[in-house]
Amino acid sequence: MSATITKHFTQRPFRDEGQRIMVVDDLPDNRDLLIALMEDTELGQCIEASSGSEAIKLLREGNRVDVILLDINMPGLNGYEVLQYLQGHSEFCNIPVIMVTAQSDQESAIHCIQAGASDYIAKPVEESLLRARVRNCLERKKLHDRERELLVAIQREKENSEELLFNILPRSVAERLKHGETRIADNLEMVTVLFMDLVGFTRFSGSQSAGDLVTFLNTLYGEFDALSNSHGVEKIKTIGDGYMAVSGIAPDQEDHADRCVAFGREAILATERASINLSTPLSLRVGLCSGPVVAGVLGTLRSTYDIWGNTVNVASRMEDLGYAGCIQMAPATYERLTFEVSCLRSPPIVVKGLGSMRPWVLPCVEGVEPQWRQEEA
Repeated sequence: MSATITKHFTQRPFRDEGQRIMVVDDLPDNRDLLIALMEDTELGQCIEASSGSEAIKLLREGNRVDVILLDINMPGLNGYEVLQYLQGHSEFCNIPVIMVTAQSDQESAIHCIQAGASDYIAKPVEESLLRARVRNCLERKKLHDRERELLVAIQREKENSEELLFNILPRSVAERLKHGETRIADNLEMVTVLFMDLVGFTRFSGSQSAGDLVTFLNTLYGEFDALSNSHGVEKIKTIGDGYMAVSGIAPDQEDHADRCVAFGREAILATERASINLSTPLSLRVGLCSGPVVAGVLGTLRSTYDIWGNTVNVASRMEDLGYAGCIQMAPATYERLTFEVSCLRSPPIVVKGLGSMRPWVLPCVEGVEPQWRQEEA
């Protein structure tokens, strides 16, 4: 038998076009009465389901629902089983459910509330009571959705901040800051430091507009960044047209010399490709040195990670006295290489603070040799 509803249209209409109410009942007359009440009082737009299975199907098809009015006694899936399904699925468990049923006993009400129902109303339904409880559930659902949106926004901002941190600092250092370290200061016993510099850049920059120059450097150095990342070499900073990086600060990089040589060689070849069509050709020279450094994060407004020590000075000197299209490395780096490379032994050079040194030079461009080799020829 159809349930009756006493209707009293005494309260000012309230409507939010975005609110959706699902009415689930196997009896058409009951659904019609509830739908008429919801829509006449402008609480929201209704969709209906004649069974528990149909209700679940509508939800799984993507129909957004803000409140469910659910009967208990239905063929197939009953109201209890629908509640269990909703509570077992994260995408549906936060939809408020008001049980609207002919079962008026306290035990059924307790059972439904324990199963996840937000409220319980026995038929015949008093219109003002149902309307108040639906309104309350709609408001709670709206607040929950807003809270979820804020949490998603906070998570997105957190991810953006972490991504920015990873772009500024080496990943291993950024992870330490994420986990609560406030002061990063390390003595690293063995790393490989790399310096790169564009040969011919001063002349080239004088023939370019500011926009063209920045575009070229951004493209080329963007390729350097991608190469450094693929080889496990951490960029420290750019200095004018120079590029400084290091490998070995992560605990699993015993092959840091190999990584820097591989990165340096690919960076040289990338520069050769980028300068093919330039009116003023450019080339790259690379300097390496392996040894101990001091490393740390400096600054509070714009924090930077930097390294210091004699190893850094020698690597800079290797680059400064190096050759276009070649990698010049200190003996300490050459001795740590685990793969065979066709290096040339350089004549002695003077390194400030260390005196005379004979570096190793690896030509990376076909037909390009260090200056002393050209003179010997």
